[in-house]
Amino acid sequence: MNSMIQSMGSMDFIPPVQSPEDIRGTRWQDWERLLQEIVLHSSYEAVVLDVGDGIEEVFQILDLCTRVYVPVRDDRISKCKMEQFEKLLRLRDYSQLLAGIEKVLLPILSQNTDNEFRVEELVWSELGDFVRELLEKENL
Repeated sequence: MNSMIQSMGSMDFIPPVQSPEDIRGTRWQDWERLLQEIVLHSSYEAVVLDVGDGIEEVFQILDLCTRVYVPVRDDRISKCKMEQFEKLLRLRDYSQLLAGIEKVLLPILSQNTDNEFRVEELVWSELGDFVRELLEKENL
């Protein structure tokens, strides 16, 4: 795993996979074991996961988290999507996750004019500041 970790200042991260198929077949028990290893055998104060729908059994992974932040927008379609997500949690018997979900309205990011994405821009952007403030508020 150390070979995959990249560092930027005081933040370590594992870059996204090239294709969702690269991780789609990973069992949730393997994700659970990986997260336990990170929590138990590292010096990290917080572990932030950006979980999409590319991971099978995502609800089991979310259930391992102490806090789940869900980015939301304040429009009708986004509200409907959130309602559907909450309904699905109840349907799949993960209603306990609802209590730990915090909906956050993310800041609008300024556009990069050269069309090239650089992670360091994200870390020190309005979004990076927002996440740092969120973690500080949680005392992490």
